[in-house]
Amino acid sequence: MVNFKPKLQRSKMKNILILVALFAWTGICYGQTLNEQRERERIAENKIRVITVWNHKYADGKPSAKGYKSSETTYDNKGFPVSVINFKSSGEISSKQTYSYDKTGNKTNYVNIDGKEGKTTFLQNISYDANNNKANENGYNGAEPYRVTYKYNNGKQSEIIRYKGANTVDERWAYVQQANKITITVYKPEKTISYTMEKVLDAKGNVVEDIRKENSGATSKRYVMKFNNQDLEIQKDVYLGGKFIYKQFFTYDKEGNLVQTDQTNADGEKFVFSKYKYDTKGNLLEEQWNEGDADQFSKKESKYNPKGILVEVDTYYAPYNYKVLYKYTYEFYK
Repeated sequence: MVNFKPKLQRSKMKNILILVALFAWTGICYGQTLNEQRERERIAENKIRVITVWNHKYADGKPSAKGYKSSETTYDNKGFPVSVINFKSSGEISSKQTYSYDKTGNKTNYVNIDGKEGKTTFLQNISYDANNNKANENGYNGAEPYRVTYKYNNGKQSEIIRYKGANTVDERWAYVQQANKITITVYKPEKTISYTMEKVLDAKGNVVEDIRKENSGATSKRYVMKFNNQDLEIQKDVYLGGKFIYKQFFTYDKEGNLVQTDQTNADGEKFVFSKYKYDTKGNLLEEQWNEGDADQFSKKESKYNPKGILVEVDTYYAPYNYKVLYKYTYEFYK
């Protein structure tokens, strides 16, 4: 029997999931995710210029009539965000982000500014080659300037070098590309091997095995993935430090929307990790997810107007027993 609520080792599992998330940064992501692309297209099709989010906290079981503005995002006419302003409940600005893009939609500039002091905490400038691959990146990471160079061989990644403020090499990634395998050796600093990664691909280019080995030779992380004939991931097995930790199974509807994630831990415990419901247009109506150390699930319930534009999200965060209603207002291009 599969229980909807997991029973054992909540804090331990939450810590494990955090470790897995930290390891995940080593994967290089190119372009937008499918959900990001869909959202951008929806914003452009509806000619949305500004989305404002309002927070209505619950009191005595009901959301407050008057909410406060938590964020304001401005988009260009292609659906790309160009400005995000985040607010405190007092109305003060907590931070600002700005974005710029080239004519093909590649991000060329990103700036994060602290709202209180007005200081730039992160700056990123990116240039691309004729094939829309990243070529160079420079900016400021909050402590010092940095620079990154990207190299390719026959269109495939061959090297990434990250430089610190003094123009010294901080980290170098060297790629060896084979038919069904990518090996990445990470040097930190330039000539000292820190760890290696191996990514095994299937015939369609899906990563079916992802391994990280430390310079000692020990395998610190290993993922094994399975995909269906629509290239949707249906299973992921996670190993840390050479030990099996958990496996997840992903179920989709006929449109390819994720409807449920089931998890089996190393001790044999089985539970539903997350569940999703959609309307006939593919809009997400309900999301439930397990936080790892709670006997209840957090939950989001979304409502849309007849055009499929999100108008509110009623949210419950189980670990904090906290409810908040997010309402969305819009300004449109003429």
